Amino acid sequence: MKKIACQLMIAIFIISCNSATPAKDEKTETPAQSPAYASVLDSSRAKILETAIIDFAKGDVNGFTSMMTDNVVFYYPAPGDSLVGSSAVNTYYTGRWKLIDSIKLIKPTYLPVQVNISTSVMQGEWLMAWFAYQIHYKSGNAIFLPIHAVAHINSTGKADVFAMYYDMQKPVMAQRK
Repeated sequence: MKKIACQLMIAIFIISCNSATPAKDEKTETPAQSPAYASVLDSSRAKILETAIIDFAKGDVNGFTSMMTDNVVFYYPAPGDSLVGSSAVNTYYTGRWKLIDSIKLIKPTYLPVQVNISTSVMQGEWLMAWFAYQIHYKSGNAIFLPIHAVAHINSTGKADVFAMYYDMQKPVMAQRK
């Protein structure tokens, strides 16, 4: 039995030593790696959205909408509540600013991501932001509004989709007091 085991070990050793190894000048093929579903981009990519959010807080509606394509789809939190086109967004917010005295931007955080594979959202570059606006109206009322904003950036570097999500729990609870 020892003799058979020894011969088997020698055979395995010889086979493993004689296995074909590519020469140094031969190209070896590596298996293709599938791309990640999404990846985080350099933080400088978020500058587009950061500038727009700051412009809006300053009351610069033209600056805010300059990051959007002419046919941007601008979604609000309420279902079916949206605008199409940067001029429509500009007109709406120009009207809203007639009621607003000031807006303070609070604790913005930005995250640019590249979506490579998805069945639920468009592939490409997405910019996300989490922040709050403290909005003071000319009527004397004020509201604290936590917001999550997302924008899909097209090949021209402008947003063709822009969505805002509001956390309405604090404002609603404040009105109930």
